[in-house]
Amino acid sequence: MHGMGDWDGGIYLSESLDKFINAIRKLNKFIDEKASVNSVPRITCDDLDNLINEIIKEDKYGDLENWKSMLDQIYESTQVYEDTLTMKIKKLSEEGMKINEISINLNMSVKDVYRYLRRKSEE
Repeated sequence: MHGMGDWDGGIYLSESLDKFINAIRKLNKFIDEKASVNSVPRITCDDLDNLINEIIKEDKYGDLENWKSMLDQIYESTQVYEDTLTMKIKKLSEEGMKINEISINLNMSVKDVYRYLRRKSEE
């Protein structure tokens, strides 16, 4: 349970300590796998959402908002990263660079470049 200094209050993070530990292991494995991939983007907010959905599907006390809150710093840095990448891709496109050229230049798939061109940044 996670609470505000009260054993009777708060929320359950998991139905058992083992399930919580397994969720943390899954998170660590996810980050390790993404860090070893030599492509851009490494981690997206959608990737994090998918991971959390996997975790909460396996745990009856799993809650999307609780996990997002616990991973807030990862979400924030990923959001900044994606916004910066979006602006960079749009700038390259405005300068006349073609999607294929941007893809090669940034080591991204053409599909991801196109997705970021259509994306609105949060700024």
